[in-house]
Amino acid sequence: MNIVLSKIIPNLTVTTKELSRSFNENSSEMVKFQLFSKNRDVEIPLRYESDGIKK
Repeated sequence: MNIVLSKIIPNLTVTTKELSRSFNENSSEMVKFQLFSKNRDVEIPLRYESDGIKK
């Protein structure tokens, strides 16, 4: 995805950051994470990006 994305918007990549880990009722590990858009050294949570970037 980052290969195609960087061709459309130079220097833009999508990264993830782990928020927490827990276990569900079946004892399976669950990981909560958040998507970030990264342009050079600036990271912005993807939910705060403009609709144009999200599309």
